[in-house]
Amino acid sequence: NGFPDPGENVDIRFTLKNLGLSDATGVSVALVSDDPYVQISAPSKNNAIDIPARGEALSDPLTFTIAGNAPQAHAISIQVQITFNDYTISQNLQGLLVGTPQVSFSDGAENGTGNWNTGQGWNTTTSQSHSASRSFTDSPSGNYGSNINNSLTLQVPLDFTDVTAAYLEFWTKWAIESRWDFAQVHASTNGTSWTSLSGLHTIPGSGDGVQTTGEPGYDGFQSSWVKEQMDLSQFSGAAQLFLRFRLRSDVSVEEDGWYVDDISISAYGSGSVTGVAIDDGWNLVSLPLNVSNSNYLDVFPNALPGTLFGFDGSYVTATELTAGNGYWLRFAAAELAPVTGQPIDALQLSLSEGWNLIGGISCAVAEAAIDDPAAIVIPGTLYGFSGSYFPATGIKPGNAYWIRASANG
Repeated sequence: NGFPDPGENVDIRFTLKNLGLSDATGVSVALVSDDPYVQISAPSKNNAIDIPARGEALSDPLTFTIAGNAPQAHAISIQVQITFNDYTISQNLQGLLVGTPQVSFSDGAENGTGNWNTGQGWNTTTSQSHSASRSFTDSPSGNYGSNINNSLTLQVPLDFTDVTAAYLEFWTKWAIESRWDFAQVHASTNGTSWTSLSGLHTIPGSGDGVQTTGEPGYDGFQSSWVKEQMDLSQFSGAAQLFLRFRLRSDVSVEEDGWYVDDISISAYGSGSVTGVAIDDGWNLVSLPLNVSNSNYLDVFPNALPGTLFGFDGSYVTATELTAGNGYWLRFAAAELAPVTGQPIDALQLSLSEGWNLIGGISCAVAEAAIDDPAAIVIPGTLYGFSGSYFPATGIKPGNAYWIRASANG
């Protein structure tokens, strides 16, 4: 899915550019990490890369593996080392977080401005769009005016209480008087005091006109759409978060203005991540964590559709996973499936006389540690499955087991 999840292998290729007038031969590229959740795979280095003068070359893939117990939103610490003529340059790879974020807000302008306060005339337009047919713009009728302070502000604040990391993405283009007028993205936890956000395409303010020295924003001319990304992690834990897109101008020279499209906010929650070892074919699975969506294809997206079966004296088809219950589920390939949610610290299971298919909690539990006050569990009847049945000595998170009871209870 494009995100580095626990248990996954990550391939990285580097484009190396030679700005010199002579060929660069024998260049090497290596990955180095002291991160306890990262294992660099062999080979860890590309050797003998030749780069023509004023040209570029693409390295072979270098691979690292993320540990199955890597925490959600863990910032991966990894370096790339480039060596040429016994001289080595090291650079940290930025922005690699473990896990798949959840999209907490998105607006592509197709449904109007209902999510926003539109200030001095922000609206949607069909004259420019990155996707579909519309985008947001500050001046849909032409050039913006002089001495404006015009903001598109999110009406309902976002709840960042359980957020550990987040980022804002949008597509944008602009025509704004250089050095004097300015477009900025701001965030606020109270709707009154605002923080300027920097991104991939922002520049520091000049100090002239409406531009505050050093504050990030946009001016000049960007005629094609570019994708912007801004880090919102500094606002993690906030009960509310407002966003606004603001354009200001001085007394003279007005341009076409600012276009914004496909706005989205993706966030990593504070939940735990558990990696469930999956075999090719049939597996006995259970919920290792309390999840927000218990549909089996949301919990295990690589499972084969229509293959979830529970047991209640006989096999029954199912679509939702319930904590404490066990299920058969089929997969086309082996994997370490990451599941994100809140820990299950304890469970009380209802057993029927005979065989039962059960799951456990969020940590491993030895068979001897299972509390059986009515003494209905028949000793030696706990069985797991991994290609074939085996006698189990305990219950692992995310796996399911057969167990036999002498009576209901």
